[in-house]
Amino acid sequence: MEAALDIDLGHDVSLPQLSLAVDADSLASWFGQALPALLAPPRCQLEVQLADGAHALQLVREGAVFGGVADDGAGEAAAGTTASALGLMRYVCVATPAFAGHWFGDGFSAEAVALAPAVVSERKLLARYLGQEWNITAPFPHHTLPVSPALDGCISSGVAYGLMPALQAAGPLAAGSLVDLTPGKTYDVALAWHAWNIDTPFTRALSEHIIATARASLPQQ
Repeated sequence: MEAALDIDLGHDVSLPQLSLAVDADSLASWFGQALPALLAPPRCQLEVQLADGAHALQLVREGAVFGGVADDGAGEAAAGTTASALGLMRYVCVATPAFAGHWFGDGFSAEAVALAPAVVSERKLLARYLGQEWNITAPFPHHTLPVSPALDGCISSGVAYGLMPALQAAGPLAAGSLVDLTPGKTYDVALAWHAWNIDTPFTRALSEHIIATARASLPQQ
């Protein structure tokens, strides 16, 4: 706000620092597309913290960040903030053809899931997917990797299966380097943008660009 006032008064301005909280899958897929229009020319020093949906919302509520991408069901907007629906982060359950043939040659089943190594993030989305879509609640063998590129690399290298954002899986699926283990079934996470009501030209533009980019990239409910 001080920087915006200095601009209005014609004073020299040092770039203010602005912190955001964004989950790994959004960072790896659509979020970066919102940045060029915001940062060229530079109008702030942007600090993006890696945080899953619930943690991102907590950081917004604490005032540690200006805004964050959170699961739409993570909680209501705090006083002094607004929440805007972004769309659905859609996941598909994928593996390499060789992995699928070895572990799921007879199809995707509870018996196969009990044996095949999976890879999950700390958000445990695969466990939720298996429970909701397949009624599989028993423990299953899995590796845990904290960031999206490492998790996706584990799948693409053929050592595990798992959920991958559809935005990132589309190319490998089309090329045949990955296969959909559960055709016709997806796991959707509704996302929302939570931000403080700080009304400056830049913060308005930032929220508008993030919301517009997400809605253009993600399936809508």
